Amino acid sequence: MGSLLRSIFALLLSAAILLMGHGLQYTLVPLYGVSLGWESTTIGFIGSSYFAGFVLGCLTVPKLVARVGHIRVFTVLVALTTGSMLFIGIADQFELWVIARLLMGWAMAGIYMVMESWLNEKTPTEYRGSILSIYAVITLGAICIGQLLVGFDLGYERLFMLGAALLVLGILPIGLTTSSAPNPIPNIKLSFRRIFSVSQIAMVGAFLGGFISGGFWALGPVVANSNGLEAGQVGLFMAVTLLLIRGRSLAVPIRENV
Repeated sequence: MGSLLRSIFALLLSAAILLMGHGLQYTLVPLYGVSLGWESTTIGFIGSSYFAGFVLGCLTVPKLVARVGHIRVFTVLVALTTGSMLFIGIADQFELWVIARLLMGWAMAGIYMVMESWLNEKTPTEYRGSILSIYAVITLGAICIGQLLVGFDLGYERLFMLGAALLVLGILPIGLTTSSAPNPIPNIKLSFRRIFSVSQIAMVGAFLGGFISGGFWALGPVVANSNGLEAGQVGLFMAVTLLLIRGRSLAVPIRENV
């Protein structure tokens, strides 16, 4: 187990750094929209564009990975996410925000896919549950820390720069790793009709869960701010909520296996 963790340490470290920057933008973007005087409907639409991009990324990025490989796609997607975050920080046009958030969602879907498929391939079957649990704890903790960074008194522009810096720094561990890249993924056609025929409850539950969580991520900071919470308090509210919801979902399978 120790040698296995050492072999994937660079990937886990990259995930932690990247997702701190990603967690920061989750709360920072809605709060910045509020500071510009935008209405909740406008901010909600911008949040929806992120999740629309995420869905598109799930459908299209695997083909890109199959064509050029995991590491190249990972680097390109991190660069795209970083650029999108910086564009939001320097522009206050609604249309640019929608495009930037759409691209960010598309790229983040690919980043998650690359990291998780890499872990899945490099981990033997008998250790897969343990390694994925460690990965889940790292991602959860990193995103929560990112929420708390909103409380730094740097101003919105510098906070966007901080988030972009974390995203870029997240490339370094993977870029310097001596571990071999995963094998190309097979080209498999996704059929929603087939998935629905196999498990209707799971598909409907996933849709409803995404519908609710997407609304929370898009407008949770707006609601918290409208109730008098300052930026740091909003970040803490989002982090605690994330821990309560996702932390509980992680604890259930662990408790059932005891």
